[in-house]
Amino acid sequence: MDDLSRFCCLNSRCPDFGLRGAGNLTVTGRLGKSRQYRLLYCRTCRDRFSERKGTPLYRAHLPEDKLTSILEHVTEGCGVLKTARLVKVHPDTVSRYSRAAGEHARAAHDELVAHSPETREIQIDEAWSFVAKKEKNCDEGEPEDRFRGDCWDHVAFDPEHRLVVSVVPGERTAESVQELVGDVKERLGGRIPGLITTDEYSASEGAILEAFGTEVVPPRTGKPGRPRSPYKVAPEGLNYATVHKTRTKGRVVDVATRVIFGTAATVQAALADSVASRTVNTAFVERHNGTDPQPERAEGAEDVLLLEGLVDSSGGNLLQQVQLQLLLAGEDPEGEGRRGSNTGHDGEVDRSCVDASGVDQATSYPTCVGHDL
Repeated sequence: MDDLSRFCCLNSRCPDFGLRGAGNLTVTGRLGKSRQYRLLYCRTCRDRFSERKGTPLYRAHLPEDKLTSILEHVTEGCGVLKTARLVKVHPDTVSRYSRAAGEHARAAHDELVAHSPETREIQIDEAWSFVAKKEKNCDEGEPEDRFRGDCWDHVAFDPEHRLVVSVVPGERTAESVQELVGDVKERLGGRIPGLITTDEYSASEGAILEAFGTEVVPPRTGKPGRPRSPYKVAPEGLNYATVHKTRTKGRVVDVATRVIFGTAATVQAALADSVASRTVNTAFVERHNGTDPQPERAEGAEDVLLLEGLVDSSGGNLLQQVQLQLLLAGEDPEGEGRRGSNTGHDGEVDRSCVDASGVDQATSYPTCVGHDL
């Protein structure tokens, strides 16, 4: 008996679209030169499709081990040309499959972390990288340099569950930070986390106030002149603090914290309730960014095309991010704490946002991710 519990119907018009383990699928044939792939049949809508449909492997002509090797090299930070040489394929092949896997990774992240109901603490930081060459070496008059230069991964990280909540790659601008914080708010269902910490990047304060602030409409005074425009204030329960590091010869010699929204007492109360942080810090997101595999410098036009497809600052970063989600972003990626509860090094139990069947409160609508990876 074939186990089809991990598969779902991919016909968007089917009533069972996106429902895994619904019992509506059967195996009706075999595909491939060696008849190695199953042809699935949906009893509900009578649609037929390959078991690989909805995955990066769909319609792939390469052997599965070679395709897996390509994605593993990209995930570990190898550039397009280097991966092509090591796996012995054309650079365009690396770019094509990396784009497909990157799009699938983004969709899988949006499904698995569509809602994070237990996230109470958020740390935000930016990781620097560059596409093809550094910003100082780019020429504004060169059309090819449009997608080259400095690029930043804006990361929102849940330190209690070691969960990457959101990633926004792009230029280090206020718009990118606003997009990141807005996406975090959506994934939290509009709920205000107990504590938000960042570095002293000036754009963070405005983005947090814009996303979580309460709008105040000033009353009309009856006096001549234009009335005062509505503005936002920090609501009760919004605790936001920043970390300032003083460096001497590249070494951190002093760390100072500052409470932006909330009070010192409410921030300390949030820290006392946290299972990860004891002081205001950004150590967890910085550790995540520091251990994220980064590629050596991009090697040519093929790398730029790959980055345009992944919309990311490093060829494999998006793949690495979704691997983190699929493994639950456990503190020890090789340990057993990848799903459900995880006992940390200090003996405390990490409350996981994801249980053995996926997200604690999975998205209520079907997605186009396809079958489980």
